[in-house]
Amino acid sequence: MHAGGEAVAIEFAVKAPGVRDIVICGHSHCGAMAGLLSPETLNDLPAVRSWLSYADSTRRIMRKNYEHIFEADARLTATVEGNVLVQLEHLRTHSSVAVALARKQLNIHGWVYKFETGQVFAYHPIRGQYVLIEGSFLLDLDERDMASILRRTLDCVVARGVLPAERRDEVEAGLLEREQQSESRRSHDDREEQWRTLRRS
Repeated sequence: MHAGGEAVAIEFAVKAPGVRDIVICGHSHCGAMAGLLSPETLNDLPAVRSWLSYADSTRRIMRKNYEHIFEADARLTATVEGNVLVQLEHLRTHSSVAVALARKQLNIHGWVYKFETGQVFAYHPIRGQYVLIEGSFLLDLDERDMASILRRTLDCVVARGVLPAERRDEVEAGLLEREQQSESRRSHDDREEQWRTLRRS
């Protein structure tokens, strides 16, 4: 992470426009993490195999701590979730990020997006687990910001062939439903606050 375009982009974002939130977002059915678990499938893809070296720590953690998970889907899910946490730790070591975190000028978040349901799970450092983002679990991100991030993730995985293009509309419909539900909650909360204000006056 400390070499190449990624480091430049992170440093510029944190220092120049003053980005306040960075989200590392993994997703279900991740082809890269599947390749990490089964490197023999990448024998004819040397560039991909080399690119996945960024996740060597994740591979070692899975081998050491998760040997008891044998079911393929469960193991892939654990790998996706674990890799998000590994990359969060890598991000913390970037000098500009470390300084911004120390000054409380930056928040970093680890998410996993479930394509099957449209749900987003965020890592909760106090609970030590991923928690469904809903109602009581609030981040310092506007719902529209979150939807924008998820759409960019969706475009990426469709372009890479991880998710069939014909399923994009289905997932997009799930995002729209989330936005509508969020807007409904905000309207309800606004009305409740107005009512409380009237009662106090």
